Amino acid sequence: MKHNGKTVKRILKFVQSYQNDQAARAIIKGKYKEDNPEDEDLYWDRVRLAALNIIQNLTHGKVIKYSQFPEFLGNAAMELKKYKLDFSHSKKDNLQIKDDIAGQIKLQSRKSLKGNNGSLILGRFQPLTKGHEKMINLAKKESDSVVICIIRARKPDLEKNPIPYDLQVKMIKEIYPDAEIITHSTANLFSIMQKASHNINTIYAGSDRASSYRNTISRNKELSVREVNRSDDDISATRVRQAIKDNDEKTFKQLMNKKLWKYWDDLRDLIT
Repeated sequence: MKHNGKTVKRILKFVQSYQNDQAARAIIKGKYKEDNPEDEDLYWDRVRLAALNIIQNLTHGKVIKYSQFPEFLGNAAMELKKYKLDFSHSKKDNLQIKDDIAGQIKLQSRKSLKGNNGSLILGRFQPLTKGHEKMINLAKKESDSVVICIIRARKPDLEKNPIPYDLQVKMIKEIYPDAEIITHSTANLFSIMQKASHNINTIYAGSDRASSYRNTISRNKELSVREVNRSDDDISATRVRQAIKDNDEKTFKQLMNKKLWKYWDDLRDLIT
């Protein structure tokens, strides 16, 4: 096609109307779910186990290199073709079950590729404190990439969320200029991970949230939660906001990175 006198190449993807309609997709997916949620969960546990068994048989525990990935997927397809299923689904035939296993093989094996060990840290960051930094720095040390998700509720809350999103991003970028920052209206881990451009293997969380996150991902063996011990003194954004309200610049500076001290006046205008 032509644009401003220049030839522009575009890749077009044709999709069915329902593929862009989440409600329609949910209805279609519902047709292929077991009536009992526990049976559906058990089915996916078996799908993941079958995928992991095939991966183990092909790799013998060795990490797949990027250059080997296309060949690996071809070998996995051949292995899956002769794979004997030892479980079933009341609404899916064997071809559909193997298609689910194929999807899991691709997902699980891609997660182990070098550079794909990503992590997620989520919070309100109102504002970013030294405690948040402790967690982010540990994730950066142990991961290939870090995704920071700012949770912002749909309804405005000037008491708990007085700092606007643009300023939050600006402050985080002062310390982590290359960070991938996304936002979501809830702490729904799976919805958040779908927004991230990097693969997520580990969720970093303080002791107050770690147990809840582990329960959420309990049926997803490819994910883990890294618990980071922290104290109220180094993490509490509530204390920071209170210090700002009290015009206590000394406490503010104790809890905040030196690079963020210059935002004292901006934050006072918002919070006091």
